Amino acid sequence: MLKIVNLNKRFGGLQALSNVNMEVKKGEILGVIGPNGAGKTTLFNIITGFLKPTSGRIIFQGMEIQRLPPAKIVKLGIARTFQIVKPLKNLTVFENILTAVGYQNYFGLHFFKRWNEEEYVKKAEKIIKLVGLEGHRDTVSGLLPLGLQKRIEIAKALAVEPKLLLLDEPTAGMSYEESEEIKELIKRVRERGVTIMLVEHNVPFAVDLTDRMYVLSYGKIIAEGSPEEVIKNKKVIEAYLGGEYASVES
Repeated sequence: MLKIVNLNKRFGGLQALSNVNMEVKKGEILGVIGPNGAGKTTLFNIITGFLKPTSGRIIFQGMEIQRLPPAKIVKLGIARTFQIVKPLKNLTVFENILTAVGYQNYFGLHFFKRWNEEEYVKKAEKIIKLVGLEGHRDTVSGLLPLGLQKRIEIAKALAVEPKLLLLDEPTAGMSYEESEEIKELIKRVRERGVTIMLVEHNVPFAVDLTDRMYVLSYGKIIAEGSPEEVIKNKKVIEAYLGGEYASVES
C-alpha cells in the first residue's frame, strides 16, 4: 500500500532521516518504535505532507505523493492523528466529528451550511458509536479528559474514510486500562479494512498489537521484522529497550 524509498530529511546541519526504506502492506498494523529524537514524527509529517523530504520518494498505491500538500494526501486516503490532541475545544464531540465528515466537499465556507444534512449526521453518529463516545456526544470536547480526547482524534481521522491511518503516540499519557481500550479500538478499525501505521513508545502495547515493526534510531532504520524478532535484536536493545529486554536477546 505504501512504499518509502531512500527517504532523507535534513534540518540545517541535522540529518533527521537517513536513507529510510519501508513498506506498509495492505491490512496490517505496522509499528514504528525508537528513542526520542529518532525521527518517527518527522517521518509521519513527511508522509502526510506537513514536511517535504530533502530527497527520496513516497509511493502510495502506485502514486508518488512526497510533494503533495496535506489536503490532497487526505483525499487520496491517508489520515493521521497527532501526539498532542487537537480537538476543536469549544465544539461538542458530535460537532468535532462532523467537521471532518464530508471533507471531499470542502470548497468553501458554504459547506458548513449543510452540516445537518442527514447523510453527514448518520455518518458522524456511526463513528461516535465505533469509538465509544455515545455517552459524550453533546459534551464540549475541551471538557473531556485526555483519554476521551484521544478518541475524538481517532474519530476525526476515521471520518475522512482513510485507507491508511497513521497514529502518532495513541496511548501517550494514558493509564493501562485506557491503553487497553484504545488497543481494542484499533483492532476494530483494522477489521473495517483500514491499514494502520503507528508510532508508539509503549513497547508492550506495540508488541502485542502490531504485525511487523521498524525501529528508528538517529534517523536510520536499525531493525525490522516481527515484534518478537525486533525485541530480541541486539542493536534495538542497546539503542532503545535497555536492560529489561536483555534477557530475551538471542
